[in-house]
Amino acid sequence: MSLIKLQGGAPTGGGVFLQRIQWDARSGVMSSINRINGPAGWENDPQIIGQPFSLAMDLANIEMVWMRLINGVDVQSVKARDVIAGTAAWMPRPSEDHKEGFRVQVSNSKLFAGVREWSSTAFCVRQSLDDLHTQFEAESSKHEDEVPIVTSKGRTAATTAKGTNFAPTFEITGWSPRDVFDSVPQPQDSPPVVAVSSIPAPANAVEFA
Repeated sequence: MSLIKLQGGAPTGGGVFLQRIQWDARSGVMSSINRINGPAGWENDPQIIGQPFSLAMDLANIEMVWMRLINGVDVQSVKARDVIAGTAAWMPRPSEDHKEGFRVQVSNSKLFAGVREWSSTAFCVRQSLDDLHTQFEAESSKHEDEVPIVTSKGRTAATTAKGTNFAPTFEITGWSPRDVFDSVPQPQDSPPVVAVSSIPAPANAVEFA
């Protein structure tokens, strides 16, 4: 089932915020974004994650999102599994400033501490996750209470009239217990703007594009 073509209904939102990783579609590089208290206050300290890398990825709880990074952050989300099951609906675009994307929790204790969040609105990256989710759906029934180990061994170029972007070449290469994700609170349904509207946009907000 496609994650990038679902349409329909009313919004939900979430209020859980985690440290994050970030795929820069312009360079095809994944980084762990660490928050440090520098001379100018709190700022992002990106640390490049070298290829190849693997992540435990909670695809069972991947979220479809509308994300706005102008005049503060607004993220409105719904779990893809609920839309696929017909128990929730994908909301209309909240504004011209909102971009369609995904959000998912990931883990790898050798790369960073704890569970982190990964999100992107880049179309080529969404396509890569769409293909990965299709593989997940085909195999997940054999792996109850497990999450896939997702490996990226490189990048794939996607060229349009606007230029060339790069998506990770992901593949499910194994499965592991999902305990690390079960200890992290899942976002709760709430009015979409209230939980996040007071948070200033990150200094490198352009990298989400």
